[in-house]
Amino acid sequence: MSLGIVIHASVPYWAGAGEIALFWPTDKNQSPSLGIVAIFIHTWRMPLFFLLAGFFAHLVLERRSTRHFAMDRLKRIAVPLAIFGPVMALTLPMLWIYGATGRITLGTLSDISLDGQPFGHLWFLYYLIILYGMLLLLRAIGQPLSFAQPVGRMVGRAIYTKIPVAFVLLTAVLVIVRGEGGEDKTVWPINVPDLLYSALFFLYGYGLYNHRDLIDKLRSGKMVSVLLAVATISFFAQLALADVEGLAGLVLLFSHSSATVGLSLGLIGLFERYLTSHNPRIRWLADSSYWIYIIHMPVVALLTFYLLNHDLNANLKFALACTITGVLGLVTYRYFVRYTPLGTLLNGKRFREVV
Repeated sequence: MSLGIVIHASVPYWAGAGEIALFWPTDKNQSPSLGIVAIFIHTWRMPLFFLLAGFFAHLVLERRSTRHFAMDRLKRIAVPLAIFGPVMALTLPMLWIYGATGRITLGTLSDISLDGQPFGHLWFLYYLIILYGMLLLLRAIGQPLSFAQPVGRMVGRAIYTKIPVAFVLLTAVLVIVRGEGGEDKTVWPINVPDLLYSALFFLYGYGLYNHRDLIDKLRSGKMVSVLLAVATISFFAQLALADVEGLAGLVLLFSHSSATVGLSLGLIGLFERYLTSHNPRIRWLADSSYWIYIIHMPVVALLTFYLLNHDLNANLKFALACTITGVLGLVTYRYFVRYTPLGTLLNGKRFREVV
């Protein structure tokens, strides 16, 4: 989640010639290398997030009650969205006006347009609420669907394999389905193909809980190396084949899907291999990431838009925006969130350990 800072802080410095520049104020100083970094992270970050969300949804449902799960997700997902969604709906459009015009006055408030995306970067909370609701509905009607269990087991054997060919193919199909609608995160009418793409990884993660033996296989040094190597090669093939059509377009499609799946599973294996015990500092950073992600967008936007008028190297501007946003996020989390009711809301409990 904290990598959202990197992605969003980089956009003004690489999107100047693309479609993103039509709605995102961009800097005259550009850095193509930042674009490669951002696209690389974007390839796997949210798919992996939804995969993990599905896995831990299943874990909580198995270890606790359905009621506990529903109330926990209501408090940690729906309530934060209800609190911070309206804040972003008002704040982000004003900052975009500032980025486009260099000023904010009371008169510009009338120009604010939510454009069907009032939650801004908090769209993933909206998607999670929908996915959790669908999951609980399916579990509620699970008994009448018991006849399909043999089919489900057969599908599971085909999908949860060390070489995730079926998962790559399903991802490619959903990329095609998403098609022209792209990644628009409109609240209504909801972008169903984009939601289905996220749902694929959520459901894979949910099923992965029943195939935890695969995680043990993924953590082997050989599997980590193979998955990350193939995924990285696929990623650069994806860059090289951008905007191609025909047969090369199919290669591009499968390069993208292979990179997304390979990086998602490879990173799970990597961290399972090397983070084998509790580390309080890493846990602290992980706990802070939810809060940092919530507040980072207005800070990043204000900083990068302010720097538009300063003739500095793009990489330096990017580094300044990331550093200031990160430090501000960590400090506010430590002193205003972690040991407060807000920290309890976001992280599910009060923390006592001190780093």
